Amino acid sequence: MSYDKRIDLFMEFHTLLKKLDNKLSAAEEREFREWFEASQKHRDYYQHVKMEFQNEHFQTPATNKAWERIDRRLFPSKRKNYRWAMAAAAILVLLLSIPFLTQDFISSEVEVTSTPTAEENVKGVLLIDEYGQQQLMSEGAAVTGGYYKANSQSLVLEEAAVADEAERASRGIRMNTVVVPRGIQFSIVLADGSKVWLNSDTKISFPSSFKGQENRSVRIEYGEAYFEITSSEENEGQKFIVQNREQQIEVLGTKFNVNAYPEKEGLTTTLVEGSVKITSGTRSLKLTPGQQSLVTKEKFEVENVNVWKKISWTQGKYVFNNEPLEEIMQVIGRWYDVQVNFDHPAMRDLRFNGVLNKNQQLEELLEIFKTTNKAKFELNGSTIKVMGKN
Repeated sequence: MSYDKRIDLFMEFHTLLKKLDNKLSAAEEREFREWFEASQKHRDYYQHVKMEFQNEHFQTPATNKAWERIDRRLFPSKRKNYRWAMAAAAILVLLLSIPFLTQDFISSEVEVTSTPTAEENVKGVLLIDEYGQQQLMSEGAAVTGGYYKANSQSLVLEEAAVADEAERASRGIRMNTVVVPRGIQFSIVLADGSKVWLNSDTKISFPSSFKGQENRSVRIEYGEAYFEITSSEENEGQKFIVQNREQQIEVLGTKFNVNAYPEKEGLTTTLVEGSVKITSGTRSLKLTPGQQSLVTKEKFEVENVNVWKKISWTQGKYVFNNEPLEEIMQVIGRWYDVQVNFDHPAMRDLRFNGVLNKNQQLEELLEIFKTTNKAKFELNGSTIKVMGKN
């Protein structure tokens, strides 16, 4: 097999791990050898992965235990011990822990000029409770309501007392709404113990209690959310339903990601663990772990994906492989609450590989791109201008 652009510096980590564990098939060994011999950069990168593999967390004799420790650290909740999930978690830790990754994965040079940014306005997550009262959860805020506790990073719902349940039943279901602005991420523990991580620029609605309802139902108006759902067996057989534009997701107890940003081509649902049923109009399909659905007015399809790349945002990372600069800058815009303008349409289609860290300053993040030779950025207050090199 001749060297192919698909086999680039972003080779799947599970292939590298299998190589280090001497478990490659003959075809995988040939693919690895062509990738390894293609450039010195690939060989240097493999050595970095090898060093990580051989440290105390990745000793081969204790591989299963290492997977378990990593899995618990990434998602510290009760789970079935799926070997594929543990391996994927280890892959993600490697991906996020190699320092040179973000420096050497970018493929073009960028000049960055910046001017001092204006002082940020006070902002925070907006909570509209079931009574219509609004709380702005800015930095340092802490609020305790009759059925919830909240601060600038999270909201925890508590199941209502019996007396409160009767009062709620008499007035019908009322919803709470959380609006997460650009530049902030947030988490929610629902009344049934299910956990939801919300990415920047996301709006979600949910009831204070699921008791007495046919299903446990929430709605994503827009944005991105990662769910870890308690099982139906723990909730008197209630299914968990996620509704959003053009589709409904039926859940029995699982972990999955929903991307419903309006600028995206359609709605994507990525299944990490368990099983979900996607319904759109008269069409429906079931996902298995490692699959992602795409729903648009014209499309209703499924593909296999690297799920850990899709949920890396929950760890404050953005992993991209041959992604257009336009999509990368959309993520940066949401993370840092900035507007991005392209000087020329062709700049939108530049492709990059890499990993970005949300903890970096915007100026530092833009500096990562200086290994390229195709564009420059001008940062002026809350606006980034992307320009051609010449």
